[in-house]
Amino acid sequence: MHETPCILVCLTTVKDGDQARALAQTILEHRAAACVQIDGPIESHYRWEGRDCCDQEYRLMIKTVAGQATALRELIRQHHPYDQPQIVTLKSIDVDAGYAQWVQQQTATQ
Repeated sequence: MHETPCILVCLTTVKDGDQARALAQTILEHRAAACVQIDGPIESHYRWEGRDCCDQEYRLMIKTVAGQATALRELIRQHHPYDQPQIVTLKSIDVDAGYAQWVQQQTATQ
């Protein structure tokens, strides 16, 4: 029986659509992910430097494999416009085998 590869979903947010598209393009160019979906605008409520904040942001939902998690995290840190970006990675529990195979193929480094 062939085991389906584990797919990771990484979430981050940026200020606007242009920043989201630029970060998505960088991630894909480096093959650190197979797919980046952009949602927005969303409303984020948080505390920063002792203040309650509410900002409009765009969320990136990034699909990758475990072998690319470190590279993806580093790319986000290097190219993200925020001082402290949100980088939250979730492990999948059920992924269609065909989709998982496609993600794995797209993130393979030659």
